[in-house]
Amino acid sequence: PSLGYVLFDWDNLFASHLLAFDAPALAYSNFVQIVRSKTAAGFVPNYACGGSKSSDRTEPPVGAKVLQDMAKRDPDAAWLVRLLFDDLEDWTDWFWASRLTNFSFGPAIVLGSDNVSDVNDGSVFHMQGARYESGLDNSPMYDGDDYFVNGRMQLADVGMTSMVVQELDSLVSLAPTAGRSDRVAELQRRADALRATVRDGLWDSDQKIFANRFANGTFSNRISPTSFYALQTNAPSEEQARTMMVAWLRNSSRFCVGGDDRSDECYWGPPSISADDPAFPPLG
Repeated sequence: PSLGYVLFDWDNLFASHLLAFDAPALAYSNFVQIVRSKTAAGFVPNYACGGSKSSDRTEPPVGAKVLQDMAKRDPDAAWLVRLLFDDLEDWTDWFWASRLTNFSFGPAIVLGSDNVSDVNDGSVFHMQGARYESGLDNSPMYDGDDYFVNGRMQLADVGMTSMVVQELDSLVSLAPTAGRSDRVAELQRRADALRATVRDGLWDSDQKIFANRFANGTFSNRISPTSFYALQTNAPSEEQARTMMVAWLRNSSRFCVGGDDRSDECYWGPPSISADDPAFPPLG
């Protein structure tokens, strides 16, 4: 049957961010619609449509960061901060309760798909549902099914962990405007706990980059742009940031970004998986 309409989480949050430059009223209307599509469990779903929503999974949390940016540009948007602060905090509360795993190398966020009965799209409580939660539905970064157990990837996800840190930091910044300064200490505590894991537990000194890490302590060698999300947390040292810029971001055999002497082999934009990954398609 026709769904009538479908709203996707971070797609539409980014749309609000862009629209706010020229049509803030429409941007704010769209933003409210997305955030208020949240499930009874407290998270903004991967998708919401006429009569249905993905109650098993979310997508990357960028709402508080988008709201922070919009409110910074438009002081009159303080009402939007007051309206939606608690909803956005609920979203991070859900991550803390349902997607946080305490690994031997520190607490981190994992991807998952809950076992629910009200969604029937073929991906619920399966690895594909967890892939959908990443917002990178078919990324080769998540190839294989053997590390998906009881609705969770047994993998500390550097990208999602970093985005949750960014959300918590944005909520700390927004709290005074929302009249919720009482929440700052707990939000900061959570952000700092995850930030420490990113800095110390998800840095792979052998590969010279932040990387996803399996429960047994080994690092994934499937490197995508989400490894650079660690920079959003302000966790990396200058040496870590410089090292991965040289070894990965500006490396012509990997992400091939930046520099004034771009060769023909770097004519393409940043790829969704490192160019030296087996899944990277031949260029021509």
